[in-house]
Amino acid sequence: MVSRMLAILSLLCAFTMPLHAQVNPSAKRGILDLRNHDFTKSPLLLNGEWLHFPEKLVEPYEEPLSTGYVNLPHEWSNGKEQGVATYRLLILPNRDLRTLAIEIPQLYSAYSLWVNEELLGKNGVVASTRRDTKPQWLPQVITFSTLTDTVSLTLQIANFHHAKGGIKNPIRLGLPGQLLEKQRRANLVNMVLMGVLFFLGVFFLSIYTFAKREKSVLFFALFCLTWGLRSIFSEQYLAIQWMPWFDWELALKIEYITLYLTMMWAIQFIANLYPMDTNKLVKRVLLYSNLLFLFLTTGTPALVYTNLLNVYLLLAGALLIYVVVVILRAMLFERYGAWFSVLGILSLAVAFTYNYLSYHGLFVFSPITFYSLYLVFFFLLAVALAYQLSPKARIRNISDTLSFDDFAIK
Repeated sequence: MVSRMLAILSLLCAFTMPLHAQVNPSAKRGILDLRNHDFTKSPLLLNGEWLHFPEKLVEPYEEPLSTGYVNLPHEWSNGKEQGVATYRLLILPNRDLRTLAIEIPQLYSAYSLWVNEELLGKNGVVASTRRDTKPQWLPQVITFSTLTDTVSLTLQIANFHHAKGGIKNPIRLGLPGQLLEKQRRANLVNMVLMGVLFFLGVFFLSIYTFAKREKSVLFFALFCLTWGLRSIFSEQYLAIQWMPWFDWELALKIEYITLYLTMMWAIQFIANLYPMDTNKLVKRVLLYSNLLFLFLTTGTPALVYTNLLNVYLLLAGALLIYVVVVILRAMLFERYGAWFSVLGILSLAVAFTYNYLSYHGLFVFSPITFYSLYLVFFFLLAVALAYQLSPKARIRNISDTLSFDDFAIK
């Protein structure tokens, strides 16, 4: 068992080995000097000071007075999450290059990007009113020429539909082949994750239907299927890439609802996998809380339910603590296969930590690393489930009459 644990931990370490720090030139007072930057090593983040025109949709040919500079990424706050804004950056390119490309993540919630007065990228429809604005989240890589002495970027953003406004994730600049290959690999790994999760879901659903009528098998199957659906409505937004016409509000509801459903399936899965280590009262509270968020998301517009995300994160934290306590108890009482659950949770924690640190610029985000950690998580949970379904586990569980509720204060 120890050798297996060491092997799996080594695998997790191997996945996180490609992390490397990224040093970027930074924009100063609306100007980014890239004349001596080598793009062949890695793309850079378009962070730093951009000219900022709050509550204005400035056209690229206009030269109004700016109120100052803001550092990107820049989320709108102070009660002004709804509205419009324009950002502008002047780039001094490397004359040895003929073309560059910009990778634009999801922005809240519609944008138009001009390069030297030419509209090259847009998501949805940017307008000064909610009625005329149309949100959309479609990751894009936009290629443009650098044969001029300067390159001017004008970015208009409008948000009237989401609780957040502005730019949350960094915008990247790099060589066209570099960024397009990065996007292709990210999409490929995302599709592999979706395929594996749907396979696991159908496989365990078949086992539940035709072989073992165990609830833990059913909830694990639903867990995999729901997360598989969520995987194409988040991060890379593959569903939107395949169907650009897909309604933004419906896509966002799917992203949120699948989050709540996966949490509910996870609670039920863990409770049925380790029933003697589960507190029924805590389980009900967490289930009904997720059900409440699910109903609110279904029955309210995005501007309402996206505003509740910070509240839900507290619930998600409590859920994670609950799952950790249950699994640690299962490990303490030597439930069959509990170590695989522990390592699965560890891989998920590494994935979340990696995503958080890369978001703050400490690492270059690698989709292969991120999605591989998710695959390890689901694989280890599947192994833990297989162990619990074995005859040896049944004999051990029957002989053990201790339950979590025996330690509760009456």
